[in-house]
Amino acid sequence: MRKRMKTTAAVLALTLLTAALAGCGDQGGQSSSDSGQSSPESQASNEKSSDESQPSDQGQPAQSGEVHKLTILGPDPGNQFIKYEEREEYEVWHALQDMLAENGLELEIEAVPQDQYTMMIQTRMSSSSLPDIVNVSPIDDASLIAMGKQGTIQELSGLIGQYSNGNIERMYKEKYNTGYPLIQTSEGEIYWLTNLHKGNTYEGKEVVQGLGIQIRKDWLDKANLEMPETLEDFTNAIHTFREMDVNGNGQQDEIILVDCQTFANGLAQVFGLGNGIVALDTVNGKIVSPWYQDHVKDYFAYVNQLIQDGIIDSATVGSTDLQNQRLADNLVGSWYAYDGATYLDAYVTNGTEGVDYEPVFTLTDAAEGCVPWKEVETSQLVWDRYCITKACTDLEGVVKFLDMIYSEEYSDILTWGIEGKDFEVRDGMKVSLINSMTNEEKGAAKRSSGSPLWGGLLPRVQTSVDYPAKEAWEEQQRTENKSELKIQALEKGVDYKEWCPLMLDNFLAMATDEENETIKRVQTGIQTYSDELCIKLAQGTASLDDFDSYLEELKELGLDELIAVQQARYDRFVQSQN
Repeated sequence: MRKRMKTTAAVLALTLLTAALAGCGDQGGQSSSDSGQSSPESQASNEKSSDESQPSDQGQPAQSGEVHKLTILGPDPGNQFIKYEEREEYEVWHALQDMLAENGLELEIEAVPQDQYTMMIQTRMSSSSLPDIVNVSPIDDASLIAMGKQGTIQELSGLIGQYSNGNIERMYKEKYNTGYPLIQTSEGEIYWLTNLHKGNTYEGKEVVQGLGIQIRKDWLDKANLEMPETLEDFTNAIHTFREMDVNGNGQQDEIILVDCQTFANGLAQVFGLGNGIVALDTVNGKIVSPWYQDHVKDYFAYVNQLIQDGIIDSATVGSTDLQNQRLADNLVGSWYAYDGATYLDAYVTNGTEGVDYEPVFTLTDAAEGCVPWKEVETSQLVWDRYCITKACTDLEGVVKFLDMIYSEEYSDILTWGIEGKDFEVRDGMKVSLINSMTNEEKGAAKRSSGSPLWGGLLPRVQTSVDYPAKEAWEEQQRTENKSELKIQALEKGVDYKEWCPLMLDNFLAMATDEENETIKRVQTGIQTYSDELCIKLAQGTASLDDFDSYLEELKELGLDELIAVQQARYDRFVQSQN
């Protein structure tokens, strides 16, 4: 799961644990040079010396029986306010330790700074210094399968069958029934397990998390304008912001943020375009590319005009630092985020009061015959990868750990925290007592669920609430400080038909060896060319008159092959669900 254009603050540099480890795994620790980068969805974090050591994360031994000691490697969660380094001050952390002790488990966790994890994990997996369990999310499927064939990581289906108490199977086959086709090879092998997420429902309907255009409602009010419903309304509003100097700084410098190097920006979806070099058309069950879709040239012509008018500052394209600075300086009238996001207003840090970003669910009439799409984070998600390495010899212990992870009890503390303090049960439904708090407030009070505190170091299994009525769901949203406009946008997403998934991989069965070879051969070249061409067309340095030649280049790079491979994977996924 990702947060669009989320601020990237200075990276928290947690010390790596280097104590000699007993039980499963290699002896010895990790040098300070063996560190790597986090996933792009990570939250912002603060700077801290990487030379400061952390204590081991061990539960108390079980009352009787063997204690299984396991070593784990992963990226520090990197939350700016709910800091992993302060975990001992959180009651939910001690609940985790108690749960480990009850299951006869002790963990030695090696937390690596997020900005270093991607590079480090590539090197670490080819070294002799391996932990028992490792987050390998930065490594692609094909490389991981190759590691499995070579014996670097262990095949899991046999271990699960031999040692599991049934929790893993129940989670993947019953609660998260789309999970197994996404992690199981055509030969039935499993080399990694994942995070699992299941969103809320009301009246049996899944509540998706839409992404789209956000607009300054306070600026609309100042300009005496209604929330835009058509692209013409929106265009008029963003020009009016500048003409009226709605930020009041004496300059016509109001802009919007549109990441023109990608199609996943909300504005492209207004023109009915997919959100990646390939995307899923869920209405027709087809893998498509926005480069081949009907209104792609209309989209680039519109974006180019906004750049010429100064409404889009071309310097911000691809630059998170500049985007964040424009936000902080109260210059941004519109940007892209989750419809229900409550964190947006805080990005304006120049002292402006009354900032109010609200979602524009979608905009109609972008071009003749155009039906807008909506990018959504679907209710059920499978993401990140956790492997068992060849270093692990306590196979019963590691499966015991996984059975604990894929249990209702662990999911409760990870998703909800401590009952009676962080959540309570009303009429059979869990109700958060802290969701109305900001992360800064939670960090100060040392109250949190487990997910922001250790998610990514340990797998995340996030559960939901099934609300019997829409009204009950709406009331819960209000307790989380969501405005009526945000709630309305979320409700529209429940029944909207023309959508494309944020995480396409959640709809693609595991690739075969041959498919992986094709993906590896063509995808990087296509992505690079697409990103560069998007910027050139948006800025006008490439002409739309030559569009057919660009399509020919994309075909030569293998775009049609990529579409065919992903269509075959999607078809197998659909078949598995039937």
